[in-house]
Amino acid sequence: MSYIMKYRILSAEELAALEEEFKQFLIVHGVFGEEWKKMNEENPDEAIELVEIFSDTVLEKVYSGISYLEYRSKELFILLAFSDDLIEQIRIQPKESKDIDLSNWMGLTSAMGSLEKLDAFFGKKKLDTSKNEAIHVFVNQGFIPAEKSFWEQMKSFITPN
Repeated sequence: MSYIMKYRILSAEELAALEEEFKQFLIVHGVFGEEWKKMNEENPDEAIELVEIFSDTVLEKVYSGISYLEYRSKELFILLAFSDDLIEQIRIQPKESKDIDLSNWMGLTSAMGSLEKLDAFFGKKKLDTSKNEAIHVFVNQGFIPAEKSFWEQMKSFITPN
């Protein structure tokens, strides 16, 4: 086998949390308890490949359930919405004011009360990868899942009808 990973290997902590699912995955692939131990000892590359396949399977499922991501820092707020072939972005940052903190809810709502102090951007772009691959890249950059209602609320502030 020569599997090419799409995402990343799950951490030891993530794998431990998914131990039962991993056992079921191994069984589906015809690998049982003693066979798994033997494979780890005698053919570790094959064992690692099964972990890679499992990891990609898990992450594919997780990413498939995500449509919105957000990133917050003191001076930058980004909210993303994904469809199958399109990414939309809301980007907010202070024009100059050092007293604006976009990293938390209170700071963000306070800043939204004085839009003249903010640079706000809304844009769309066709995805050049799959939705899930794009989400993987953003998650690795520190983005976290966001709610659809939050996207809609922020979009109504930035793009009035």
